[in-house]
Amino acid sequence: MVAWRTPRRQFLLALLTSSLVSLGLFAYGAWRNHSFEEFSYLSWNLVLAWLPLIFALRLIAILKRKLWSSWEGLALSVLWLVFLPNSFYMISDFIHLEDVKRVNVLYDTLMFTSFIYTGVALGFSSLYLIHVQLRRRLMAYEASIWVAITLLISSSAIYLGRDLRWNSWAVITNPGGLLFDISNGLQHPASYPQMIMTISVFFIVLASMYSLLWRGIGLLQRQPPSSRPVRYIAFYGTLKRNGRTVMHPILREHLTYLGHCHIPGRLYKLGRLVGVEAGNGDVVGELYRLKDLQVLPQLDEYEAVDNVNPSKPGFSRVLVELSKPKVLAWVYFYDGNT
Repeated sequence: MVAWRTPRRQFLLALLTSSLVSLGLFAYGAWRNHSFEEFSYLSWNLVLAWLPLIFALRLIAILKRKLWSSWEGLALSVLWLVFLPNSFYMISDFIHLEDVKRVNVLYDTLMFTSFIYTGVALGFSSLYLIHVQLRRRLMAYEASIWVAITLLISSSAIYLGRDLRWNSWAVITNPGGLLFDISNGLQHPASYPQMIMTISVFFIVLASMYSLLWRGIGLLQRQPPSSRPVRYIAFYGTLKRNGRTVMHPILREHLTYLGHCHIPGRLYKLGRLVGVEAGNGDVVGELYRLKDLQVLPQLDEYEAVDNVNPSKPGFSRVLVELSKPKVLAWVYFYDGNT
């Protein structure tokens, strides 16, 4: 199978295509209006909007083998949070449409919409990836609180950038001045009449948009909702019977064998690769309880490919309701798109 056909890579390709369309619209508009300087900041803002997604993807790779509290995890988290507001900041670029009188206002509006839509999609994509990681480690409401705090920080950063003209680089180049303006705004809100309005409106809009995205993805995935971290995990074909020996060494000390279970699906065999794929059927497996959720990312990396033949497809962890017993459990289903 072709490597770029994985769902994640297809989505990244779609984001790249959307970015190229935006740049193409800008290039044609600049050529038509005989000026490449007007609205040139849109291209730079789009580059900045890509950074949070890059940091998020790198952070996920780190979390597969290290704790979030490691220095790499913390550093990437800070970088992600610092540059995330740039993605949502692009919404405010609409105000520049009235700055320059061009040949076709409708064309310019479409070009702005393309840039802004792509930028916001990049920001929400990175936020979704982080949200998923939080849900694997925290209760659902705790992860939601962290997401809300992140969107509030982003909304505040949009105000700092649009009204007070600060940018992300100020965290390094002029942290003192940035902190002074932040503290001054908190101590004397009456001196900044637009601050509360701007932050509140952006927070409400971003939170409602992300909530729609999160619920929509959950509906499309058709996964049962869970308010608590799921500690059950069901296996087939990765261990010996009766819970005696687990092939994955990391899990030997983190699993408690509970007995046999029935996984909705059917067996898939490809040479030495044996697993479960989604579909009608009832596969007998073994049910375990995880003592430590921190090992799940490491198990994800182990199950992603066949260690004997890395070119073969692997498995993706999915939350499903077992046929028997009726509990929610993580199951590694064969990923035919890998």
